[in-house]
Amino acid sequence: MNKLHWLIACFFLLLQSLPTRAQLSFQLEMIPNPYQAPKGTRAILVNGDGSHVVVYGKKVDEHDDKIPMAFHWGERDGHTHLGLLNNRNVLLPMDISDDGKVIVGHNGGASFVWTKQQKMRTVPKLKSHYINTAISISADGKTVVGYTGWQSDIRAFRWEIGKSLHEIGTGKDKVKWRNATYSSEDASVIVGSTPGQVYVWKSDNTITPIIAPEDCHFIAEDVSHDGHTIGGRCSIDTPMVWNEFNGFSTLPIPAEAATAMITAMSGDGTKFLGSAKYKGENYIDNYRPILWHQKHIYFLDDIVKQLNPNKAMKRVTISNISSNGKVIVGGYKDSIDRYYPFKLIIKE
Repeated sequence: MNKLHWLIACFFLLLQSLPTRAQLSFQLEMIPNPYQAPKGTRAILVNGDGSHVVVYGKKVDEHDDKIPMAFHWGERDGHTHLGLLNNRNVLLPMDISDDGKVIVGHNGGASFVWTKQQKMRTVPKLKSHYINTAISISADGKTVVGYTGWQSDIRAFRWEIGKSLHEIGTGKDKVKWRNATYSSEDASVIVGSTPGQVYVWKSDNTITPIIAPEDCHFIAEDVSHDGHTIGGRCSIDTPMVWNEFNGFSTLPIPAEAATAMITAMSGDGTKFLGSAKYKGENYIDNYRPILWHQKHIYFLDDIVKQLNPNKAMKRVTISNISSNGKVIVGGYKDSIDRYYPFKLIIKE
């Protein structure tokens, strides 16, 4: 054997000795439905380790009105109804802290922060006539971000709970932030935007624009706990990840899918939830929930169906992933239109 052949043989032996990256496995756990099969009941939010979940659905009243209902569910204490601030027809929880004790969202033009002890409280406003929309809460449960304003006068805000609410400021060329959408673990990094531009605010009060590739309108969808990684999409068709040190990279689109997009990510920025769009007949598109991890793409609707083969499922909806990347939440609808919220446990 000459020297070249010997080196090649050693190289392949080395490759064989390296540990292989095993694919993920999954376990399905059902979450008790807090009421009798209301419309669209699913788990929409999950805390850091998957032990606390927000369950959301719509209940039809005696006038056939669909009334939104939201519950906090914990493994130890079961369901707790979140309640309402003012408008029974508009309620949307948006985020939950890592310990599962604080939930934020909005309800009919006002925003709320909820805890089990103090129930639903109003997020303060910059001005009395402004409408508030709380979007995210830091993982430590201390800071709420979102946007506030009236008509065209929209401003991003940062609210440290129990203190005064503050406008975040202005970006490049004094352009006002239109909103603040995602927060790092301790709110030292906040992602927001003006029309056509994503910005990063840091606790030293610096605001930096993220320069997207040419012909790409970057839309942020989530930020990692350390604030270094942002998952998002280029316009409506390309899943993209921005890293503070490495710039932009593109996630693969599943074979035969027309487009794909990121909708959420784990706190460490290694797992990305999203959906893939497939062209259907009669111009009706079909969307499938997917998970990107390392070089693999997992079709989560197939996985849920395989784990519960006795149920005929019409649709599987995936909503969010825990900060530790080990629990995915969502819900499915069966053949007679009953709804079932669930947790999908990731095994590595």
